[in-house]
Amino acid sequence: MEQIIGIILTLLISGIYAVAKERKRKKSENMFHAPEDFPDTRRKSAVPPVPVFPEIAEMPSTLPVEGARVTTDIPESHPEYRSEDTDAIAAHRERWRRAIIDSEILSRKF
Repeated sequence: MEQIIGIILTLLISGIYAVAKERKRKKSENMFHAPEDFPDTRRKSAVPPVPVFPEIAEMPSTLPVEGARVTTDIPESHPEYRSEDTDAIAAHRERWRRAIIDSEILSRKF
């Protein structure tokens, strides 16, 4: 009895498989097929070559040497540039210089 049920199930499963396979074949025959010269977007195009850049000649630096002075002193022959409050200006510049030094010391270094 068990053998008969096993044979029936085997025949039933193989029949269902054969019918499904036949339907798939008929469906693929009815599908539209593109002509041979039609571009296939599924194909991957070749990777373009890496561009070659020309060598850039190294230019001489136009920056001044570090620590060098880039401004000139104001000549004393021009009275419009001289100030009567030189002590006040010197004190102001000293406060700014100290503030910059202190901020660099206290700033985070990481």
